Amino acid sequence: YSPPIVKSIGTNIMNITEVNPADKLILTPNIISFDKKLSYLWQTINTSLTLQYDSNVATKLENNQLVIKAHVFGYFEQYTFRITVTNSDGGSGIGHLKIQTGRPPWGGSFYVNPINGTTLSTHFNFRTENWTDDASSFPLSYTFTYAREGTWTTLASQSPTRNTTKILPMGYGDDFLIGVGVKVTDVWGLSASTNKTIQVFGLPDDEIAGAVSAFADAASAAIEGGDFDAASSYIAASSSVISGFLTSSSNSSDD
Repeated sequence: YSPPIVKSIGTNIMNITEVNPADKLILTPNIISFDKKLSYLWQTINTSLTLQYDSNVATKLENNQLVIKAHVFGYFEQYTFRITVTNSDGGSGIGHLKIQTGRPPWGGSFYVNPINGTTLSTHFNFRTENWTDDASSFPLSYTFTYAREGTWTTLASQSPTRNTTKILPMGYGDDFLIGVGVKVTDVWGLSASTNKTIQVFGLPDDEIAGAVSAFADAASAAIEGGDFDAASSYIAASSSVISGFLTSSSNSSDD
């Protein structure tokens, strides 16, 4: 048999110059050979990454396909893979593939105004700007979030819009603190986040019933209109007020 020829090495991703390190990478060679009894060996060259089965790769290095696990690569690094294909007569062919990993957006700012307010009353404006990324990674999209007791919840779903105005649930603890943030994602799925802590106070007891009723109606209207982010924020804010009121009432009864 003539030595096998490795025409190319295909991948499961669209762009090998902006590989997301959080993704799994699958390499599949395109081989020309009349010999069906071929052997394979995958290696990396000119890189500190050493392929190890069941550690950073999910397939044996002697397989015809190589599956590199997610979160193996570093950001903004180059990796070169080599496959050696050998036929039953000892003839061999070699193929190479170089990839470049991307990097998340960087350098942006995140603003919240005001930095303290009252749930079901204050409308908080969230704004982010000046994010940078590699030219092929645009456009960017933005997801605004908040966190009570460490659990992050979407406030405004991923979109190209860099600002939004929302109400927030009551903050947690004696200081009424709540986390707010933005997650910035490029077209390859690489993302960066930044956040702040602000204060959101509860309503006076005599205003709770009216406000909760009004925002229950607003949540229903938002659902009917397909604005599920708004409905979710109304429900979360109302629930935090009711929960806070019940906790306060229970503590007063115990006293």
